Amino acid sequence: MIVTLYTRNLRAIIKERTAEIRHQKELVEEINNHILDSIKYAKRIQDALITPKDEITEVLSDHFILFKPRDIVSGDFYWMKQKNNTIVTVAADCTGHGVPGAFVSMLGIAFLNEIVSKMEELTADQILIK
Repeated sequence: MIVTLYTRNLRAIIKERTAEIRHQKELVEEINNHILDSIKYAKRIQDALITPKDEITEVLSDHFILFKPRDIVSGDFYWMKQKNNTIVTVAADCTGHGVPGAFVSMLGIAFLNEIVSKMEELTADQILIK
């Protein structure tokens, strides 16, 4: 009788713990999906900021781009702008990977757009100083 009672209690405990683990797993999956959705949206924003490949092809017909982010979003970026008779190209490696690196790369793209649009004479040293 004591063994039967012990077995029933043990089964009840296991059933309760299993239900608790399943619930925690569902919560973790929900949180993970929410985070992944945010990161995927950040990738869409990052992709929108990177110079479109067809725009580069118009200016540089013979080229290739190797862009393979380690994570969904990247701290690396490429950028190109033609102004007057000058073509400015950038292949940048920002510090960090994932979301922090992507944030820094988006700032880099924004700064390059602003700096190059305001400068009259485009030289690498002056772009970097600004």
